[in-house]
Amino acid sequence: MLAPAAISLGSGAACAVLAFWLAAFRPGLGPQSLRGCLAATAGAFGLLVFIGPAMEVALHFGGAPVALLGVADPILAFSFWSGALLIRSFVGRAAHGNT
Repeated sequence: MLAPAAISLGSGAACAVLAFWLAAFRPGLGPQSLRGCLAATAGAFGLLVFIGPAMEVALHFGGAPVALLGVADPILAFSFWSGALLIRSFVGRAAHGNT
């Protein structure tokens, strides 16, 4: 049996891989401007602030699998994805001389 920490770490790593894959291979998905990417990243930060209470509610009503797959993974994937979009936006601006 795997330890809960190992499951959480693997799940978080999978969210990161999925998010960066989406950002790399679906470039038209999501905001394209720096302002839009900043808004998405700010929204992701807001979601991360409330991940603890949301996990507690999900644990109470649905158990650990629901909390991990229904709350933590979507929030983490969105956070990684918005961060990747922000990085892509900064790199694009630097490459075009718009610093």
